[in-house]
Amino acid sequence: MFIQTLFALLTHRQHKLAKKAQARFRYMFMHPDGDQLAQFAKWIDAGELSVGADKAFAMVDFKDAFELLESGQAKGKVILAIGA
Repeated sequence: MFIQTLFALLTHRQHKLAKKAQARFRYMFMHPDGDQLAQFAKWIDAGELSVGADKAFAMVDFKDAFELLESGQAKGKVILAIGA
């Protein structure tokens, strides 16, 4: 109960922004297991979950990727493409 209340307080801004955008916000604890990843894949395939990506970099450009991360200007995930 305490943890639920704490996370409700900590994510109040995100809930408010999601409501304004007519979306839902849900905080989830991630676990490195196949069942949880399979559930995420189902939500993505059904269009119920979207993953925002800012930019993809080739592995040789990893320095540029980290500079973007450190700048705080990334608007989504920064991707390092192996073999690109």
